[in-house]
Formats: sequence, C-alpha cells, structure tokens
Amino acid sequence: MTTFMQSAADDLNIELEVIYCDRNHLKLVAEGKKLLARETVPEYLMLINEKNAAAGLLPVADAMGVKILLFNEGILPEGKKTHGSPGTVYKNWFFEYLPDDFQAGYLLAKNLIDQALEMKLLDNDGMLNMAGISGVYMTNSSSLRVRGLKKAVSEYPNVVITQVSPGYYETLTANRITQGLLKRYPDIKVIWTASDGMALGVVQGIKSQGKIPGKDVLTGGIDWADFAIKHVEKGSFTSSVGGHYMDGAWSLILLYDYHYGQLLETRSERSRFFVLHKDNVNTYQQLFESKRWQALDFTKFSKIKNPDLEKYKFGLDEILNPDSASVN
Repeated sequence: MTTFMQSAADDLNIELEVIYCDRNHLKLVAEGKKLLARETVPEYLMLINEKNAAAGLLPVADAMGVKILLFNEGILPEGKKTHGSPGTVYKNWFFEYLPDDFQAGYLLAKNLIDQALEMKLLDNDGMLNMAGISGVYMTNSSSLRVRGLKKAVSEYPNVVITQVSPGYYETLTANRITQGLLKRYPDIKVIWTASDGMALGVVQGIKSQGKIPGKDVLTGGIDWADFAIKHVEKGSFTSSVGGHYMDGAWSLILLYDYHYGQLLETRSERSRFFVLHKDNVNTYQQLFESKRWQALDFTKFSKIKNPDLEKYKFGLDEILNPDSASVN
C-alpha cells in the first residue's frame, strides 16, 4: 500500500510521511498524539481506524485545524453516534475512502461456492457444507466481510454454513480452527476466510488432516498478499480478493484535488475489490511483479490535472489500461 501510495505522492509533488503502527491500536493512538504534538504539524492527516482507535484522534486534529481523511478502515457503527460522518461533527474531517468490505466477503464466497459446485463437492444429501473464519470483532471490515459471506450463501439453496469463528487475522489460529472444524465436521468442503494470512493457516490445517487444499477442501482469502498469489497459481488457494491496497494512492489523488479547489461530489466513497483466480493470475503477475505501476503517471487520475475528466476512475482496469483513466 505505501509503495503504491508513494508513487502517487511523487507524481503529485506531495510530501508524504508514513508512520507504521503494526496494526496495534494503542501504538496508533500514541504515534498520533506524538505527531500532533510536533512544533509543525502536517496540513493533512490520513488515518486507518484500527479497532476504532483513530476515532479518538479526530477531535484533537480537528481542533488544531489539521484536515483529516480516513481510509482503509472506517468508524464503527456505534462510533458514528459520537463522531458522525465527514463534515458533520468535525469540519476538518473532509472525506473517507473505504473498501467495500461487504463486496469483498461476497465476491470471495461466490467464487468459492461456484468452484465447489462445479467440482461437485456435495454431501450425500446434495448439500455443500462450508465454514467461515472471520477477523477481529472490533473491526468494521471483518463484520462487513462476514455479512457479505452470509449474503452470498443465502443465494444458494443447497449451501449451508456450519459456523463462523473469529481467527483474529492470525495464521496459527486459523490453522487450529481448521483442524477442529474438519474433525468435527468432516463434510466441510469450503472454508472462507477474512484474510489471506488466515487462508494460509487453513491450507496448513487441511494438509494436517490428510486432505488436499484446492481439491478436497477449497479456501481463499482477502488481501492479495504476495504468498496468496503463489498459492492461487499452485491451486491451494482457489481465489484471493483484493485491490484495496491501492486505496492509499486513490485517497491521495482525492486529497490533492480537494486541496486545489476541486469540489467533492460526496464525502464518502467506497473502493472496488477484484477476484484473483486461476484464470487471471498470470495477468496479475505480469502487472505487479514487473512493478509496472511504478511507471504509472498518477496525474492522469486527477481532475485538477485533467479538467475534462468527468468522473474518477480508480481500479485494476485503469492500471492495466492507464489511458482509459483520462477518458470521459
């Protein structure tokens, strides 16, 4: 995410500083307070709301006149009662650009189910049995991904979820859960996960039970991690859903345009996800292993730089065909 983001910053002449908090919400708050206590604070602060911790930084930054953009992880529903939405409670919280996590969970589930049905992985009653491993309870993204999973399952009369267990985005935990699931429910043929890291644990758990991932039991995750691409190629992952690591770059473009006077059509946008599977994995490899996106001219995506651009076009297709981004 940060490398992609830096490429956009370089093209747009934005001074970008990235502070890593290692998905630790306490560290996020501590680093945020240190940043806002500097003698010179930044004009803009882009925050990922890990476990709702970043919400506590909103009033501090707002009071200091620092403009805020939330991306990748938004405010939890219960937090909206206090913090509202961009531009309501805090005037300097001007925008949020968040992944459509519901879509991510839905797309992954659909792909896994369709593949399992095509392979006829049904029990004696003609049912497809599957399970889910979610992330962390205190994240909006995890709960939305699970809702997407359940929506997809509801569209198939012969698909049933035995259970959904929290895996806390940990490979070892997903491995342990998978072993327990397959011992308890030997008819499970699909294990959906909320992240590629947990899908890796599922693959390990499947193997430990003497089964073959991608053949006896299907799995996949969300993130487009490097190792996930390799597992899709090998067939141990049926699919990986991703694209949201591009959100930092797209957010920077929106920030840039806002800074230079572009009126925002809305204060909240959702990014798109894409499914990576055996039929398109080679295209993906050619695109990102060659670091082709580092040669992209990100100014083509800006309305300020391209006054004739009627709407923003952000996504994988636009990276593959960058000239299409500047076409109305």
